[in-house]
This record gives sequence, C-alpha cells and structure tokens, in this order.
Amino acid sequence: MTLEQIINTVKSLGFSPGSYAVFGSGPMAVHGIRETKDIDLIILPKFWDKLRSEGWQEKFLDDNSLYLEKNHVEVYQDWNCGSYNPDLAKLIAESEIIDGVPFVQLNEVLAWKKAQGREKDKKDIELIEKYLRNKHVKLKLYPYNKKFAEIFQKQKEKLIELLGSQEIHHIGSTAVPGLGGKGIIDIMIVLKDWEDEKEIIKKFKSIGFSHVHPKVKGRIFISQPQVTKYGGTHIHLVKKGNRQYKELLFFKNYLIKHKKEAQKYFDLKKQYKKEAKGDRTKYNKFKNRHVESAISKMK
Repeated sequence: MTLEQIINTVKSLGFSPGSYAVFGSGPMAVHGIRETKDIDLIILPKFWDKLRSEGWQEKFLDDNSLYLEKNHVEVYQDWNCGSYNPDLAKLIAESEIIDGVPFVQLNEVLAWKKAQGREKDKKDIELIEKYLRNKHVKLKLYPYNKKFAEIFQKQKEKLIELLGSQEIHHIGSTAVPGLGGKGIIDIMIVLKDWEDEKEIIKKFKSIGFSHVHPKVKGRIFISQPQVTKYGGTHIHLVKKGNRQYKELLFFKNYLIKHKKEAQKYFDLKKQYKKEAKGDRTKYNKFKNRHVESAISKMK
C-alpha cells in the first residue's frame, strides 16, 4: 500500500482523534522503510463495543487473540506479545501524527518485533535500527560551496545514463548560491506520468538508493547514503506540471533572484537548528512549515 492509500483509508474510518493509532508495519511504511500490505490499528477498549455495533466482525488469530476486521483493516484492543505488554493509552497519546493520522513510534514497533522473536521479523529489526541510527546523526549546517553545482552535474550525468532522457533539476539549498544548509544534493526528476514509477524506483535501488518513501502529495522521495563530506543525494520524483513541480522550482528561482531573502532563510535555519536541539525530524518540520508559508506569500 502507498502512504496515500494508508492515510486515506484510515481517515475514511472517521475514528475520533486520541482513540486509536496505526501499529504493525504501518509506521515502517510511513517512514519509507518498507511497504505494508495491510493496516493494523490499536484502539482504546472503551470504543470496542461501538465498532462491533457498526458491523466490524470479531475474528481470532492463531494464538486466539481477538480482533475486529472490516474492509481489510484490523483493529486490536491490546497488543501484548511475550515480554512486550504496552499501555495502549500511552502508545496512542505518544503517537506520531503524520498528515493527520497517528502512527505508533518506531521504537515501539522495534520493541514489539524483538519480543515476537520470529524469523521474518529479523530483517525488519535490522531496517528499523538502521533508520533510527541515521535519524539521530547529528544535524550540521554548512555555508554554500561552489562544489555543490559540480557534484550535481556529476550526479545528473549518472542519472541520464541510468534513466535516459529526462527533465532533471538541481533544487534545494545547494542549488541556491549563497544559501547554506545540510549540504544535501536535492535533485528533481520530472515524469510525464506515474506509469513508470515502479520501474524507475527499481533502477534507483540497483545503484544504492535504498531509502524509498511512498508517494505523498504528488512526490516520491528517494535517498542515497552520504556521497560527499556534507551529506547524501535526495531524489524527488514528481509529475510534470503538478503542484510539487511548480513550487519546488518557484522557491529555488525566487531565492536565486532575491539574495537577501536567501540569507534570511539561512538565518532561520540556524534558529530552527537551535530550537530543534539537533533533532533532524523537528528541524525539518520547522523548515518545511516555513517554506510552505513563504511560498503562499510569494505568489
């Protein structure tokens, strides 16, 4: 399932905020660690009877654990497994909200999979631990470097060799002279439609782009481990003419033309870094919120 499918399916259920959260492999999918084929939810026990009255069917797992099922969505009122006996209310209260939907924290998914002790969970444990290690790499900001343009050009040549003729743009902070940032080379690849997305993603995986996020808001995000002393390469697959395509190019071109605004943006990044205390996820949330607001004002 794509992230959009997960988000839309869960939202369509109409569950009250604070009463549930996505568990199972859903949190892995939303972070681009791997895909999931189904949706598992945990829900506060007091809502159990209400769901039964609304047509949710009672079913049992092999270990006789009870759950409710409807339209391929499974709901649980406990998530106990061996040594893993979490407080559901706490899991739900501390869940991560993504696009309006609560997902159980990855560290809890990791603890559950370790408690399961199943052979099939070993790969997931490895993937989650790797993701969490990378997430907590210390956040650093660097001033602009002219070498960024050279690195992009080399990456572009490799991409043309991999994909053939494509519309390719250097975007993000490293594409704006004078603008500092994390030193990541952001590249936008423009598709005429989404028909070839799976084949293109397969090609990226073959050359080391191991981290693939599901499509969200008209963009597929793919990343490669560090390729420079600053950071890695991030690929943004977008459809020609869609909102992401227009806004990514607009913001870059605006900052290139307005150097004072670019400097203000870099100063804000430094402020966000302090406020986030080095947490990359928090930093990105602060930054993305500013970009969205800035684009709406610039238009």
